[in-house]
Amino acid sequence: MENPYESPSTPSDTVTKSEFNLIRFAIFVLNFAVSAFVVILCIVESVEYDPVPNLICSVPFTIYALCEWIAVYRKDRVIERRLGWANLAFAAFVGFGLVTNVGEALMFDPDLDVIFLAWFALIGTTLVTYLAFSGWMRLRWTRKELDT
Repeated sequence: MENPYESPSTPSDTVTKSEFNLIRFAIFVLNFAVSAFVVILCIVESVEYDPVPNLICSVPFTIYALCEWIAVYRKDRVIERRLGWANLAFAAFVGFGLVTNVGEALMFDPDLDVIFLAWFALIGTTLVTYLAFSGWMRLRWTRKELDT
């Protein structure tokens, strides 16, 4: 039986293992850094060249960086789940582009530079793998946390 005169007990504010995960933080750092780098690059290039396309390019990356910040530091798991779906969509988009470009180069280019194609495929495959991994992990983490 609880004492009605005692102050209510609150859960401790310590960080649990599920709330702070090293992989989750590494994904945040990498995604936020790349998004911020692209935004800064677009702003710097808009000084030299036509500013409209560069500023239009920077808007989605700014939104993505802000969503990353909100998902990790505000612990908004709904936004983190949406970022997971976005990462999976980006992985599918990049994978489609990779397969079509490599296929087109193999079929229609008689003077094919094999070393360039190998590097292109390696970088593209790495990007697809990272985006798919981060999207899948985010969906996995948020499923567990939103169900409880």
